[in-house]
Amino acid sequence: MNLSQTQPKRSKMSRSLEDLRTEVDKIISQVRRFTQDLRPPTLDYLGLLPALRELITQFEHQSAVKTD
Repeated sequence: MNLSQTQPKRSKMSRSLEDLRTEVDKIISQVRRFTQDLRPPTLDYLGLLPALRELITQFEHQSAVKTD
């Protein structure tokens, strides 16, 4: 195999690795968000009721479901 044949394979592999890296970054962000949602920082700063109100507001915005 000569150099001209290996270059397209390397280029394709580089794109695949970059796509994989992008997906891993997205997954890491989702996991971080999920873990923060399990114990939101607002709980420490505001207390239980204000933190619950904030979570409900976020849920309403994300899901378009009105809560009471």
